[in-house]
Amino acid sequence: MKLGERLKSLRKLAGFTLAQLKEVTGLSVSYLSDLERGRTNPSVKTLNILAHIYKISVSTLTEGVEGYGVNNDEELIPESLLALKNDPDIGKYITDEDLFSLNRISLRGKQPQTALEWKEIYLYLKRMLPGDE
Repeated sequence: MKLGERLKSLRKLAGFTLAQLKEVTGLSVSYLSDLERGRTNPSVKTLNILAHIYKISVSTLTEGVEGYGVNNDEELIPESLLALKNDPDIGKYITDEDLFSLNRISLRGKQPQTALEWKEIYLYLKRMLPGDE
């Protein structure tokens, strides 16, 4: 399944029109339409907004979607990312889903190499994305 198909299916399942979804997300109808038609790709922030509206995780939203498979094999998560679980400041807040989601991130084609780089990305995303608080 393609991401656009998944987004359209979730919207219809939730009973939203594009106009109604615009009102609750703050995203334009044209952008939402482009997402559903596969004309553009969503940012992590947009995926989080939509997942929040549909009351599911981003991992659930992208599950089974081409190009968005979540790798739940802990052996393939870099040691530098796993080190976040042991961080004295934020380790107790890091969930397995956080690790799997972070593991999908690459910047200019490369993943962060150190625990500090992963921590900075995690903290940045926590500040930028709507949460459950």
